[in-house]
Amino acid sequence: MACFRIACLCLTVGSVGMGFGPMALAQADGSSVEAARQLFSLGLTASNEGRWGDAVSYFSRSYALAPRPSTLLNLAQAQKESGHWVDSIQSYRRFLSLVDKGPLVQRRAEAEQSIADLEAKVGRLTVHISGIHDQDRVWLGEMELAHEALGVIFSVDPGSTTVRVERGGGELVQRLISVEEGAEQEVFLEVPLVVADETSYEASDETLERSEWYRKPWVWVGAGAVIVGVVATVLWVSRSKDDGPHKGTLGGGTVVFELSDIAGVNTGGVR
Repeated sequence: MACFRIACLCLTVGSVGMGFGPMALAQADGSSVEAARQLFSLGLTASNEGRWGDAVSYFSRSYALAPRPSTLLNLAQAQKESGHWVDSIQSYRRFLSLVDKGPLVQRRAEAEQSIADLEAKVGRLTVHISGIHDQDRVWLGEMELAHEALGVIFSVDPGSTTVRVERGGGELVQRLISVEEGAEQEVFLEVPLVVADETSYEASDETLERSEWYRKPWVWVGAGAVIVGVVATVLWVSRSKDDGPHKGTLGGGTVVFELSDIAGVNTGGVR
């Protein structure tokens, strides 16, 4: 019965809208109007066959080319039947804002009743997100939510959907929710304070490597060489200060070392 009623509505309104009179011609060129007329006809066929998703597509495209109130009314009805209740309410309201005289005035009461029926059935959702940054993007299903919409009640179609937050193309947090028909619901999400990525890990590794330089074996080899050099220098300086010859036990003579010995020229001998 519902499909039959909708089909009759589409045909009745279509007989008014198919004219695409001076208003449409003033807003679009001839080719656009002709394309809009064809899309409108396809929308009527889809509606009569119960293919409401196709009808929404055809009527939407037709209205974009030639914005006629009759097309808008059929679009609202198709959106209603396909479960896009929030969009349907918006289309009905736009229709009411456009029609205050002419043959379609008699449809105003029907549009107003449809709005009342749908508003009683849509869900009411409030999304709260803590820790969000200005550059973060919030999505409700495939629809992006402005930050101004957070903490505010808004209408949603009943059913399951997701709320997620993205930053820099990556997902920070996601929540699957189910909105009941005519129910109110609040969702609370918390964005992680720190989100580590590969870049930060690499930076941390480099910092750790620099901070543990003392663990490197070559550091201790070099330090040992310096220490040996310092000790050798101290011994040489202390020995070079002796005025007298150094006496040893090499037979009956005395081995004498002079400064030139350090440079590699042996001028000493056994005396």
